[in-house]
Amino acid sequence: MKVSIVIAVYNSESFIISCLDGLKAQTFRDFETILVVDSRSDDNSVNVCRLLAPLYSGIKVIIQDDDGRAGGARNIGLDAASGEYLWFLDVDDYFSECFLEEMVRILDNYNADIAVCNFFYSKERHFVTTPEKYYKMTLQDSHKAMLELNDGRYSTNLFNKLFRTEMLRDNNIRMTKRYCEDYEFLRDCFEQPCTVVYYSKPLYTYILSDGTRSSGEGNRIAEEDIRIFGETIQWAKVSWVGDIGDLYESGLTHILRSLTNADEECFLRLADSNTVRDATKNSGYTSVEIILFKISKRLFYKIGRNRRMRKFSEKEFLFDQDV
Repeated sequence: MKVSIVIAVYNSESFIISCLDGLKAQTFRDFETILVVDSRSDDNSVNVCRLLAPLYSGIKVIIQDDDGRAGGARNIGLDAASGEYLWFLDVDDYFSECFLEEMVRILDNYNADIAVCNFFYSKERHFVTTPEKYYKMTLQDSHKAMLELNDGRYSTNLFNKLFRTEMLRDNNIRMTKRYCEDYEFLRDCFEQPCTVVYYSKPLYTYILSDGTRSSGEGNRIAEEDIRIFGETIQWAKVSWVGDIGDLYESGLTHILRSLTNADEECFLRLADSNTVRDATKNSGYTSVEIILFKISKRLFYKIGRNRRMRKFSEKEFLFDQDV
């Protein structure tokens, strides 16, 4: 078995068929699908998955009976996976019929541990196609990948990444059961010696929901991002190779962008946290964003907040536009 596809299912009965049909259309066929269905779903997700499983080949249905959130569901899938590679797929998104073929080929050709592809954000429920052209591939070590993650070149999501299962298991890399579990999972991956290949071709479309994020949720995400980066710095003080100022710089960039998710009161409180002050002091070079933050925290928040709102008001847009 080459690829195990882990799908966390919670209140998702209306998306399951389209997701499974998308997998059925894949040009690469050597895979299994593991549906981890949260028994606390308010809809009919559990029964729908059980009824559909016999109609599609290679499907396992596992019921999640705890309160482990998406992170716990993905851990269950990781434990059950038999594939050489692992894909954490979101049930309500769309993806290229060549997603697995191209991502597996990249990992095989480069003998890498993680493959990352570009993707679209979209408010319409379809896969966003692009003209055929030459797309870049970049092989990086885990330290460079950590900087790219914080700088925003890699998204903090898992859906556009294919992982070597052995690397995850050998290093006991698991999902946490709280907010920002994707970012923390990737942080844990990049703290290990590993190789990452980035492919600038968009092979995935992330569907933006119509609902807006509550200020409480945005506050929680900002708090968790600061906690995760603070832990990363403690690790880096012992294990980082090269100029740690670069890590401070990229991490501060990530934190400041995350803080624009929060309400203004929370932003100002977290902007004065020890982690943010330490990163501001120790950054290796100074970006425009950090200069603006140093000049005026309130002005940075206003500009950053408006920029985020404009960006996510678009009908669709490419994550990495440097292609």
